[in-house]
Amino acid sequence: GAPASFQQAIEIVSNSTEQVMSNRHFRKSIDFCGGLEGTIDFYDMIQPLDKNTVNDHMTNLLRHVGVSEDLTNGLVERVVSTGGVLEERDLKYFRKQHGIKLRSSVFEAHNTARHDRLTPRDYFGDARHLSMLQDVYQDDYDFFRLGRPSFEEL
Repeated sequence: GAPASFQQAIEIVSNSTEQVMSNRHFRKSIDFCGGLEGTIDFYDMIQPLDKNTVNDHMTNLLRHVGVSEDLTNGLVERVVSTGGVLEERDLKYFRKQHGIKLRSSVFEAHNTARHDRLTPRDYFGDARHLSMLQDVYQDDYDFFRLGRPSFEEL
């Protein structure tokens, strides 16, 4: 059938089963990294990421854990800045220059080009759908002490 609209996807997720929520696209942030509620104290670097800061934060993280400057620059330039999309030439670069074999299937390309033209209000359509999705991820809002933006703030 036709792909679900964003509003339809919200309704599916808000009535979700364990199977839906175990999908990597829908998992709550607190479920990553072994369950953050039980592991957060073991992290010494916690950074919020967005498209304006991700390159700098990932560069700092890689340096922090001792990755060489050359490899750090390659990873940030070829992986982070592209959203994780690796072409065959990138795979060859990492194998030849650094002896690292990456699998292209790990970095599957997603067609998300349309998102650059839409605002969050375009996606949600109305305050009800925003609230439905926020309810699903309330545990994340609570854990990270985040406020829930209103539809008017989008």
